[in-house]
Amino acid sequence: MSTKKLYALNMLLALIITISLTSCSGYRIPNRTNPLEIYGIRSLAIPMFVNRSTLPNVAGPMTKEIKNLMMDFVDLKVRSSFDSHSDAVLVGIVSSPTHRKNTVKNANTQFTTGDLKTAIGSRNDFYIPSQSIVSLSLRLILIKRPSLREIKLMKSSLNKYLKAHPKNKIIFNESISLTGTYSRIIADNLTADSGGVVNYTKNKQAEENTIVHLSKTAALNFKDVILNAF
Repeated sequence: MSTKKLYALNMLLALIITISLTSCSGYRIPNRTNPLEIYGIRSLAIPMFVNRSTLPNVAGPMTKEIKNLMMDFVDLKVRSSFDSHSDAVLVGIVSSPTHRKNTVKNANTQFTTGDLKTAIGSRNDFYIPSQSIVSLSLRLILIKRPSLREIKLMKSSLNKYLKAHPKNKIIFNESISLTGTYSRIIADNLTADSGGVVNYTKNKQAEENTIVHLSKTAALNFKDVILNAF
């Protein structure tokens, strides 16, 4: 092979190596190793979380996101309900302030003047919420091979007083605080008494979307704060 051809081949190989290294920079291979294996946990049951909040339909999204997170660990078998053959059970309890008005607080309001006046008919002007803040808490309790009686205790109001079990059955018992904000749809229909100033259907959907977002946030916090601490 001539010197020119050899030089050209070496330059081509160098270019390929450079491109390969550049394309790999910043790429992080996710850690999919089971973080619970150090506790002898290779199978995990995640039953539907308990909803003790003032909002309906929050346990489902919370359970789904945490379960999806744990299923990402290829060497951890995840079950969807209580199973006595599982090495451990993850109990989740969603809670909130006692009253809904404290769970979903009005962050901003708007006065019904100007164009909004059309939508309230003959009623006096008033303030309507334009932005709301949702506050929830998710308590997660990981317990090794619990009995049904112990599961019932985990789900009761006494769970917050639980400490590490003397037999090391309770791996952790931690709470994650969750806060989300959403804007309300105002003046969707500016006809008096034919839909109101605030569109209930669209605002309900906005609230549900916020709950889904909080569920994803809970899963990330669970991974970063709890799992990575092991």
